[in-house]
Amino acid sequence: MDVPPKSTGEAPPRGLESDVQTDIDGVVEEVAPKTHFDFLDLGNGSQEEVILCDRIPIAAWNSVMLSIRVHKYDASGARVILSARGVASSNEDGADFATPDLITLTLSGAAPSLEQVAVPLEFIQSPFLRIVMTVVGTTAALLYFELSCDVVGRL
Repeated sequence: MDVPPKSTGEAPPRGLESDVQTDIDGVVEEVAPKTHFDFLDLGNGSQEEVILCDRIPIAAWNSVMLSIRVHKYDASGARVILSARGVASSNEDGADFATPDLITLTLSGAAPSLEQVAVPLEFIQSPFLRIVMTVVGTTAALLYFELSCDVVGRL
């Protein structure tokens, strides 16, 4: 008869203590936890740009994919566009130099939903990635949503 080992009183290991999960051939990094966005004051045709995550290190990765989870969405008529840009920073003056959008993804308006898109790294030499959300207003009374985002990098 097997006897279970005695408890040491210590908690079992919890895994990684950071927001980065590693795999044998890749990394999953949570770049934007579930966040509520409210743009009720954004007028018709107006737009606002929000940096969701900045300076994601990608220099060692061969491929990158964005994984966007739309938890709630009530923005009828408005457009929510996510984009990725390469970024290089200057140590001399702190300025950021960004590439044009590498990808753009317009959210479909369905929730819950999962949107995934590959970022074409062959076109950039930047060591970092920036995820940007652009919201274009409408005459609709409601304009709010919840989303979260991960970056999946393959070595």
